[in-house]
Amino acid sequence: PSSEIEQFTQSPCISTVDALKGMPWQFVRPDGKFVTVPVNARYRVNSGEMALKAALAGVGFAMLSELGCRPFLADGRLVEVPLTLPPAPLQLYAVYPGRRYLPAKTRALLTFLIQQVGEAAHV
Repeated sequence: PSSEIEQFTQSPCISTVDALKGMPWQFVRPDGKFVTVPVNARYRVNSGEMALKAALAGVGFAMLSELGCRPFLADGRLVEVPLTLPPAPLQLYAVYPGRRYLPAKTRALLTFLIQQVGEAAHV
């Protein structure tokens, strides 16, 4: 991994227990393979909102959604750290009994989630 990403092993970081399960951060190399970095997660939270608040308070580095950070990036309260390797995408799973007899409400929810996540992923 590049030296900038290795610095997360020494720098204070904010990790989300739910999304990352307190696991090392992952980045994607140009060849598509993941680089795993065991960050110095001094502060662990259970939501992206709490991670954002901690980052705003200066607790440490955090991987956050650009969409949720836009106002704070715009007014200078947060600063995006440019990296040579992009973070690995988070995976979202929907678990349901099967497609054959999927209730209309469940199908509508899944369609909505796919639309929302798809739009946010490309922002």
